Amino acid sequence: MDEQQSRLLTWMAGALAIFVAAIVLIDPPGDDDDTETTPLVDAPIDDIQAVTIIRGDETITIDRSEGPWRITEPAAMPADQDQAGQLARAIGFVECGEILAEEPSEQFGLATPRIVATVRLKDKSETTLRVGNDAPVGWSSYISCGDERVRAAAQQISFADTSLTELRFKGLVEPTDPQRIDITTPAPGGVSQTLTVMRSPQGWMTDDGRRADPRDIEQLVMSLQQVQVATFDAQPPMPPLTTISLKGELGEQIIEMGSNGSARATLQDAPFVPNVPLSELAEPERLLLKTIFPDDLSATRISVSATGAEHTATRTEGAWSEPWAAEILSATVNRATLPAKIDRPPKGSLSMESEGDTIEVLIFQDENGQLTAADSQDGQQFLLSGELSERLATLL
Repeated sequence: MDEQQSRLLTWMAGALAIFVAAIVLIDPPGDDDDTETTPLVDAPIDDIQAVTIIRGDETITIDRSEGPWRITEPAAMPADQDQAGQLARAIGFVECGEILAEEPSEQFGLATPRIVATVRLKDKSETTLRVGNDAPVGWSSYISCGDERVRAAAQQISFADTSLTELRFKGLVEPTDPQRIDITTPAPGGVSQTLTVMRSPQGWMTDDGRRADPRDIEQLVMSLQQVQVATFDAQPPMPPLTTISLKGELGEQIIEMGSNGSARATLQDAPFVPNVPLSELAEPERLLLKTIFPDDLSATRISVSATGAEHTATRTEGAWSEPWAAEILSATVNRATLPAKIDRPPKGSLSMESEGDTIEVLIFQDENGQLTAADSQDGQQFLLSGELSERLATLL
């Protein structure tokens, strides 16, 4: 390389360095506000208290200023908390990108936006997002973020098609720990019958003194909480009607089911069709205790007493000292069909001790030798299975 070429390369390298330095000094990286992306809501997402979406003639508003999310427009109704929260996050996290124009024009579609979303924060301030036409390239849309300037959305507008149906609460009952359950079912002849179970110091009991099964009650409440609305605005439920009422700390929640498959519920403002048939949940007999004692794993002692005789079994480390104790605990009884009451002294009694509490059941025998039982507190008798009767007959 001769001296002239060397001087030429040195001059070109110097000119390039000066050119790069000039660009950096004139337009430093990161200082161009027009190319930065900023979130629509510059606050924690939990500060969002209300969101309103306007699409043409449709207006939807969700609000949580007084508690959980609720739909307030187009009508007051409970909201699906997950769906409402997702909508608030989707709008609040919209990234407002590059400024394309200082004022909207027809090409951007913001003079008459297809979507207007307004977000209200805890401090009562509001920010409005307008969504216009889709940009010609990619998933972006033309938007304005709280002012008239036209920007490009930095991501797809994911909430554009969110519907009122998606936002509505689709459950039948809110999570609750009921103190009373009433199930009313139609009976032959057009007369309804009602089973009422209530929480008491002795456990779940019917209003006429029969024991209810706490596991089946828990299963009923869980099942009702899992049922969802499949179709809104259905035909009204047609009689004969079946009704389930739950009463507790949330007040009374009622579900009314018709013979045509439609239903009503306290938390729904219009008739609907559930996603599963509710008739199976409304069988009163399913709530009644089907064994002579509640299935209490803490039970430590069972006694069978009769005149001049007593048999006792104890449980240690999960095992009963006598095999008949486990048989008595697992044998079924029928509390749904009330037998003719026997007006004579009991033949004997059964008792179960559990964590300092004792449940006693009296055993009666009719003139044919048939055994029935009754809780000692109220004397309400119920039928025993054949196998349980045979086992008790050997002990009494």
